[in-house]
Amino acid sequence: MKIKIEKKKFLKLLKQASPFFYKNSVVENGILIEVEKEIVIYSLGDFSIFAKTKEGEITESGSIVVDGQSLLKMISSLPDGEVTLSTTPKLSLKIKTNSAKKINFSLKGFDKEKYLIPPKFKEENSFQIDKKTFKNIIRKNVPFCDSGNGSFVMTGVLFEINKKQLLTISTNFKQLSFVKTKLDNEIKKSAKFIVPSELLGKIKNIVDDDGIVDIFFNSNFVFFKFDNVEIVSKLIEGDFVDWRKVLNLDFANTVEINKKEFKEAVKRVSVLSDEYFISIKLSFEKNVLKLFYSNDEKGEAHEEIQTKGEINNSILLNWNYLLNTLETFDKNVKVSFNKNKMIRLNEDENSKIIIMGMLDIK
Repeated sequence: MKIKIEKKKFLKLLKQASPFFYKNSVVENGILIEVEKEIVIYSLGDFSIFAKTKEGEITESGSIVVDGQSLLKMISSLPDGEVTLSTTPKLSLKIKTNSAKKINFSLKGFDKEKYLIPPKFKEENSFQIDKKTFKNIIRKNVPFCDSGNGSFVMTGVLFEINKKQLLTISTNFKQLSFVKTKLDNEIKKSAKFIVPSELLGKIKNIVDDDGIVDIFFNSNFVFFKFDNVEIVSKLIEGDFVDWRKVLNLDFANTVEINKKEFKEAVKRVSVLSDEYFISIKLSFEKNVLKLFYSNDEKGEAHEEIQTKGEINNSILLNWNYLLNTLETFDKNVKVSFNKNKMIRLNEDENSKIIIMGMLDIK
C-alpha cells in the first residue's frame, strides 16, 4: 500500500473515526486502512465506521491494521503539507513528510485477517433527515436513557416510524423524553427499532449542521450515512416499555416559565447539594414559582421566579433530573402536573419530558 495525501485531509478521516476506535485482543485502538480505488478507514467494533475519501494519490493498493490513537497523534504532530503512507512486507506503516522538513514515523501493523470483518448490511427501509434536526433528536433523547442498571433495552433510544412521522423515546424509569419529527419521505411500512444511545452520542460529536443524514435499517442493523462517513450498528433486541401509558396520562394546570431564569434558579438553589441531599421542592402559586432546597448538614436555599399562569401545587424533584431536562430546551418551558406526582415539561407538542416526583418524607 502506498498513498500520498494532504495531512489535513487524512487527519479529518482519522478524527471522524476516532470516537469509534475499537479495543480487541489484537490491537488497542484498532483501525483498518484499506486502499484500492479510494482511501477507506474502518473502525470495526460494536459500532463500525467507514470514513472514505477519493482525494490523494494512490500508487499501490493494499491494507493494514494499526493502532488508530497512535496514528492520530503522529499525523497531528506533522506540519501541514503532503504526507506519504506506505506499508512494508513486515507489516509496518511508514509515514513521512514530503516537504523540506524531513520527518519519518514507523508504526507497527497487524494482518487484517485477524481483525473483525465488516458486517454485511442489507437495506430494507430508509429515510432522510437533516443533520441539525437529527442532532436535536439526539440532544433531547440520549441524556434520558438508562445507564444499564435497570434494563439494557432502556440504554437505547426507541425509533417509531409511521408514514412521514418519526417518534423517538428514551427513559431511565425516572424521566421519559418524547420527540416527534416530521419526515420528508414516507415510509411505506411502519417500523420500530432501538438504537444504542452510546452510538448516537458518538455520531453527534462528528456530524456538522449542514446537509442530510440517510438512515437505513432492517430487523438487525441500523446504518447511518452522511458526507464521506458510513456507520453500521447492531440494534438493541428486546421490548421497550409502554411509554404511551405514561405520555397519555392527564396533565393539567399549565404554567409557562422563562427557561433561562428557571435553569439559573435551579443551579443556585441546589448549590449546597451532595450525593445524599438531592431533592428540590417546587411550589407553584399564582404567577410565582418558589424553589426550596434543604441540606441538614449545610443549610437551606430559597428563590422565587415569575410564571405565567396559575397553579396551586407543589412537587419534590431530583434537582439533577430537573436541570438535565431544562438543558435540552431552547424556548420557554411549559409545566404541567399529574395527580400521580409527575411533572411534564415541554416547549411545544413535539417535545415533552416527564419527571417522576420524589416522596416528601417531612
